[in-house]
Amino acid sequence: MSEPAVPRSRRPAHPRAVGLAGALALALLAAVVSTSVAQIPAPPSIPTPGTLLTPEAPDEPAAKPPQDSQAPPASPTQAGPSRLNPFPVVIVAGRQGRRATRVTELSVKGPRGARVVVRCLGEGCPMRRARATIPRAERLRVRKAQRVYRAGLVIEIRVTGEDRVGKYTKIRFRRGRTPARSDACLQPGSSKPTACP
Repeated sequence: MSEPAVPRSRRPAHPRAVGLAGALALALLAAVVSTSVAQIPAPPSIPTPGTLLTPEAPDEPAAKPPQDSQAPPASPTQAGPSRLNPFPVVIVAGRQGRRATRVTELSVKGPRGARVVVRCLGEGCPMRRARATIPRAERLRVRKAQRVYRAGLVIEIRVTGEDRVGKYTKIRFRRGRTPARSDACLQPGSSKPTACP
């Protein structure tokens, strides 16, 4: 007697096929979600505190207001006092020794009427002060100052005039060397020498 036929049960689905179907479903779901998210407008970005959206240029000068073309021009600067004319020339000549210098000529060339003052500074000066006025010949020889000066002494020659820039000369006598000389200008009413302009 033959056994009755047993109906065949359905075979379960292959696990690989189930995996592919699930991956496809997830991909479709992700596409739908990304599309819906892309359609939502993004909120405007808010800067963090302390951060400038447009940084300023460092040490940028402020803009100057436009100048009025009809503004009056600046007043010219006033010129200072004029010099003595002709400007004085001081001439000092002599013979140099080891310990002293003999001045054989001390003369000043300058305008007529200019005042000349020669002064000696230091211990053992052969003369203290000599004053004179430049004569009409425009040359003055100060014979009183033509003496022997030892090393370390100084003589100053000042030539001045009314409201004019004058001349200042300083001679410093040195041991065994030529005297050191410096020249400068004297402003009207001032006894302190200044650099000539």
